[in-house]
Amino acid sequence: MRRTKPKPVKDAETYEMYLERRKAPKPTRADDGDRWSDEDVQHLLELLDAGATAVELAAAFPTRRWVMLRTKIKRLRGKGIRIEKAGEIGRDETFFDYLARTGQSAEKYDVSVRGITEITNCPA
Repeated sequence: MRRTKPKPVKDAETYEMYLERRKAPKPTRADDGDRWSDEDVQHLLELLDAGATAVELAAAFPTRRWVMLRTKIKRLRGKGIRIEKAGEIGRDETFFDYLARTGQSAEKYDVSVRGITEITNCPA
């Protein structure tokens, strides 16, 4: 039997309450309920093909922890894939955790409705 951990719907929560909680306006960490859509996978593959760094990958999926991004990358491309500057972002950090730790601002990043970012004012 497979158990979901942590539970997406809390014990004392109705489904309507769960849906309302999921509409949180501020970015939160991705959890087990945040599955990879086909669009997200395609975007990740495009970034990998373009040679994106670890921080750029994290910025593109700001609510996902680096360890989960890295796991998805390994499943898509195998264990041998190298990501530039992978040591800059901590294993359990999201992009926003990384910014807070390094004292940087998200102003140069434009977070879209889908939760995917585009880097602005950054040399190619």
